[in-house]
Formats: sequence, structure tokens, C-alpha cells
Amino acid sequence: MPPDAPTEHTNGCPAEPRASRRRLLRLAGAATVGAVGASALAGRATAETGYSTGGATTVTDAVSQVQSAGRPGKSAFVFATTGIPAGNNSSVFPSALAGWSRNSDNPHGVYGFTDQPEGFGVIGVNASLTPDDDGAGVAGRGFVGVRGESTGPEGAGVLGTADSGFGVVARGGSGALFMVAMTGTPPPQRTGAFRRSTLDVDSGGNVWFCVEPGTPGTWRKLAGPNSAGTFHPLSPGRVYDSRSALPLQGVLAAVSARTISVADRRSTSSGGVVQADFVPAGATAVAANITVISVAGRGFLTVNPGGVATIEASTINWSTAGQTLANGVILALNDNRQLTVIAGSPGSSTNFIVDITGYWL
Repeated sequence: MPPDAPTEHTNGCPAEPRASRRRLLRLAGAATVGAVGASALAGRATAETGYSTGGATTVTDAVSQVQSAGRPGKSAFVFATTGIPAGNNSSVFPSALAGWSRNSDNPHGVYGFTDQPEGFGVIGVNASLTPDDDGAGVAGRGFVGVRGESTGPEGAGVLGTADSGFGVVARGGSGALFMVAMTGTPPPQRTGAFRRSTLDVDSGGNVWFCVEPGTPGTWRKLAGPNSAGTFHPLSPGRVYDSRSALPLQGVLAAVSARTISVADRRSTSSGGVVQADFVPAGATAVAANITVISVAGRGFLTVNPGGVATIEASTINWSTAGQTLANGVILALNDNRQLTVIAGSPGSSTNFIVDITGYWL
């Protein structure tokens, strides 16, 4: 009989197309709440799909839909409300189901499976196309709302596609997207084959992006605990001038250090704050111009993250008294958005200015 031909129900219900999805889903709901007896359920399953659960057989899935080109109608439902012993497999099902039913040791609300290359285990459709509609084709709720897993090298745990709009949208109160590292080895050091545009994370919290496919491909690190973050350019702003009354006035003497904040933009005349958090909290580094003015002797400045008073390299140098010089540099910050400036040569001194042109966050 063709899959969509009408058939007579054994319980006296009117004839209806055997492949009616509405009828099958209605039966699934009835089985889940226990409103239909096992024997009646088995009879209706027989009438709808051509297969029978045997009346007394129970499986751990509330509803299991299995699709295969080799089965009549290419779809079937297995209904159950209680579990069976762990370690179950297809051999526990009646002969009509053995060999093609799919189950696992853990119970599932809905289990969808297909062995077809272009098939889908579960398809959910929401007919509304209203942009602000909160409906969904498939909605998962729980500690893990939706879990996607792939066992093939070219598979996808979760695949989102869209002709327009968004393929995948992630929203969350504590974070829209959470990535879990599956291995401690960074992707550039792995031996697997990767596709271009793959996004990955290692156990150190570093986020990687594959720019060229290969084994392992070419990767760029986007962010991580030891990365500066994204650069944010700024219109130049003054954050310190030792000639101004605020915040700390005075020439920096030889072999001395001064710790300053770069958080706020300040007036070029008085040194008062004109923009708080010009460099925001969390910034790890800044692009800056360091200017020395009214220098004495021959010397240099070293500019370190706040609190670091050692001299390992110079940031700006002058050779004779009276010079005014500037140097563009990238400087690391401490957690309080501070720099420590050190005058490194005996017999030298200078006023200095710090202007910021951007930051990393």
C-alpha cells in the first residue's frame, strides 16, 4: 500500500492518511502523559505506521522518530513512558522493530535519527516570520537547552543557516556564548585537519581563528589572558603634564620614579579632569606619545607598567640640555591603568607629557 493511502484504524476511528504527522504527534503526546493504554497505543501505531510496539514494550525515549530510505513510509514512531534496563539495544524490541530502532542508555524527550546524507533527525518549523516573534521551530529548555554533537570530521554539532537574517543567535543573561576547550593544545600545534573560518579555544582561555585550511591550518589568536585585546583608536588626549598643577606637578629628577594614572583625560592648562575613564577600566595597554621638555643634562626616561621601577630599556632619550623631543610608543598598564616613569641618568632632569592615542581592551 502506498505510504499516504488511507487505512482503517483497528479501534474504530475514521480512516485517515497513514503518514499523518498531526495524528502521529497526537499519539506521541497521549503516550507521554499516559492517557492511552499500551495496547491501544500499539494498535494505533500499527494503523498509522505499519509497525507495532507489541503493546508491552517500553523504551527510555518519550518519542523516538527514526528515518531511513529502506523503511516503508520512511518514518516511524516508538512511544513509551517508562525505562528499560541499562545497556539496552535493538534486540529488546519486538521483531518488527529490531534492527532499525535506535536507543541509548540515557532517556531522551525526543530522539530523531536519519541515515540519509541530506536528511535531518529533527526538523522544527515556526510559520511566523514576524521579527519580534519569540516563537521557535525547535526550543530546548533545561540546564543545557540544546546540545549538538558530531562524530564525523566534517560534521557539525550545531548548524545554522539563513537566506537572510541570522544563522545562529545566542542570547544569555550571564553570557551569550560559552566556549569549552576540549584539549589543552592550542589549535596551531594540533595534528588534525581544520577548515577555514573555524573558531576554537584552548584550555588556557585563548580564542583562535583559522584563516587558511590545512593540517592544522593557519591560525590567528584573537584574545586570551596574555593578549592585549582589541585596539581602540582615540582622538589624542592628554592624561599627564608635569608642568600643570594637577595631578602631580614638578620636574622629574635624575634617578627617580613617578607613578601616574592614564585613566582620565585632563585639561592642557590646569590638569583638571575633563573626561573620566578616557582609558576605560580593563585596558591592558595604550598607544602614547611621551614628550620631554625643558630637559637638563643628558639622559633618558623609561616608562613601565605602574609599580615596576626597574630599568631594562629606554623609552625616550635626549642628548643636550634644552631639547624638546617626543616619541610614539606602546605601553603596558597595570590593573589600575597606571604607568611608572623613571629618569635614568645621574645629573639629568626633565618635565614630561603623556598623550594617549588609543588603548587595547
